[in-house]
Amino acid sequence: MFLKVGCLSEKIGYYEALTNRYHMNRQQQDDYMTSSHGYIGERVMYDLLQEYKECICLWDIAVNLPYRGAVQYDFIVIHEYTVMHFDIKNYKGDYTLQHGNLVSSNDRIIKNPEPQLIRAHHYLEKLVFEFDRRFTLESYMVFINDQFNLNDRAPSDRWIFRSQLKNVLKSLTGYNNLKGSNISLAKHLIKLHQPLQQYDYFDRVPLVNIRTGYKCPLCKKLPAFNTHSTQFIVCSFCRRKIGMRYLIEYNLKELFILKGDGITPAEIKTFIPESKRSTISRVLTEHFTKTGVSKGVRYFLK
Repeated sequence: MFLKVGCLSEKIGYYEALTNRYHMNRQQQDDYMTSSHGYIGERVMYDLLQEYKECICLWDIAVNLPYRGAVQYDFIVIHEYTVMHFDIKNYKGDYTLQHGNLVSSNDRIIKNPEPQLIRAHHYLEKLVFEFDRRFTLESYMVFINDQFNLNDRAPSDRWIFRSQLKNVLKSLTGYNNLKGSNISLAKHLIKLHQPLQQYDYFDRVPLVNIRTGYKCPLCKKLPAFNTHSTQFIVCSFCRRKIGMRYLIEYNLKELFILKGDGITPAEIKTFIPESKRSTISRVLTEHFTKTGVSKGVRYFLK
């Protein structure tokens, strides 16, 4: 059971909305790939942990410690008196260990990530012990990508690979007699959470240069629909059925993300033409906040 889940950064959300609406240049493509790679790995871990119904899970906890700086935890999993902390690494390809660092087959060098894991373990252990000293903490660095290959022996038991993950998690499958206490610890850690200041600078593409029309929420292609139907329509690419209201909601949210500011009625009409005004109005009322009057009307995502 997840009490906290991670979310997309503003930059990743922007590039996802931009996909298939604009031909990104090489720099934008590289920026998107680099930014999204870590999140994709964490999403894989999130999906795996869904199987462990007796665990209390947290995704993305950041704690700012006075005089010691900030510490970020990808996943914290609690089951009875066991707390597990997982730092997710989504590396891909063949690597060797050289002077403690990871070196890829194409000479990419990654600084040894274990000292960072040990530091995070040290501070989390203090926080957990302050809550209840009966808990024990285990910290692991998870190389989540099944296409990652280390051509050396792992230097520490803290390093685990995708194929080993279920074996590490098997102790968390039994009935949890301490769910109430575990939830209390999780809520205590959530209260300590302070989102790290993100400096995800990126240049926005002017709306006039962005392709308009309905994008399919499932296959992300466009123009995906003949919108004559008022309730359900079928994507012309993936052939899956989508509810009209959800389709409008998805595309209006994309418009807001792409603009990065309040959207106007004129922009909505241009972005998703041939839509029933009454349906758009209902979606805006439910998911957006209206400001201004007359020509000054703007809609902001709630």
